[in-house]
Amino acid sequence: MAIRQQIAALAPSRPVFDVHAMLQGLYTVNGFLLFQLAAALAGILPTLGLILALVGVFGVISFTVGQRTRETGIRMAMGAEQRSILHMILRQGVCIISAGVLSGPALAVAMARLVGNFILA
Repeated sequence: MAIRQQIAALAPSRPVFDVHAMLQGLYTVNGFLLFQLAAALAGILPTLGLILALVGVFGVISFTVGQRTRETGIRMAMGAEQRSILHMILRQGVCIISAGVLSGPALAVAMARLVGNFILA
């Protein structure tokens, strides 16, 4: 009732209908649905991003290991131990992951500033 009186005092020529408090609007199907959808997306999208990153790292490492299959076979034929071969492959994977971990935050900050400029412009 106080809201109607305020609107009538500020703009008497404007029609006023369906006035309710913000919390009452949120408890409707549309309000509840929008917040639930936003919460679900906030939980699903980072998980999906993590899964895609893991699949990407696995793909890159398996591709590079697959390209070095002959080299690995020759090393084993020459008498290299399995431990040293595994160490070589893991070291290569750690180098790839380290490059991503080090460059990822820098690129994320740069992209955040770029997107921020678009939003604020």
